[in-house]
Amino acid sequence: MFPIAAREEKKVEVKFGRYLTRQGDHFEYRLPLGATEASIDLAIADDRDVLAVDSPTHALTKTATGYTARGKRAT
Repeated sequence: MFPIAAREEKKVEVKFGRYLTRQGDHFEYRLPLGATEASIDLAIADDRDVLAVDSPTHALTKTATGYTARGKRAT
């Protein structure tokens, strides 16, 4: 997207699918974000039940369609 001024907020929608890497008894996906105050909306689709979603860096809120990750996670 061009142009985006410094500290300007823009809504960007990106959709993609990916098979996740298995780590023991769970699956892992890492999405590097450029800033800790970034926020994302996450929709997870799978035929099986999703038992838990966690982020070590962002606070997660369950929504009707998935999860929202906003800002830095409280420690």
